[in-house]
Amino acid sequence: PVLPCPSLFAVDEYHIESASGEFVVLNFMELAGHYSFGQTIDTEKWKHVFMRFYSAIRHQVDVFFACHSLAEVELARSIDRDAKTFYSTHPADYIKLYARAQYGIVNRLHAAYALASLGKPSLVIGNDSRARMADSIVSERVHVNDVTVDALVDRCVKLANSAPHFGDIIRRTKRKALADYMDSLAVVA
Repeated sequence: PVLPCPSLFAVDEYHIESASGEFVVLNFMELAGHYSFGQTIDTEKWKHVFMRFYSAIRHQVDVFFACHSLAEVELARSIDRDAKTFYSTHPADYIKLYARAQYGIVNRLHAAYALASLGKPSLVIGNDSRARMADSIVSERVHVNDVTVDALVDRCVKLANSAPHFGDIIRRTKRKALADYMDSLAVVA
């Protein structure tokens, strides 16, 4: 069986509670992932689209960049030198940040999983087949080469509208995933 990544249950391990959405969380990677896998990804076009998208929403909603390295902090600051950035070396700190988000626009799949585990929807902008992991947590995905500013702004509206109902959806998804994991593991026990 194809099951959601077990990181969907990380929030349960850390006992972190979801809070009302205070901001939109973003993360930005030059390739929309760690590697290009030989694909042609126009990094300048991607950055330009993201910068225009960020400019379009930053005056409408509070925005935080969740950066997973100091290089990502610098990348976020190249988009906006005054950008609100978050960086930590402790995974639980990210879950605490995501707990306060309304929704996310992310390149990192595990950011989408952390958000989902807290009942927060997201859009994954990826560059390879791993982005299909978003399907198992009822999150949207788009390939980096296909993304446009207008589509991102439109997705923000849809995510904001779906946020109040996403918790119910993901709770059912988590219950089913846990049952499926237990069934799969029972076979080998």
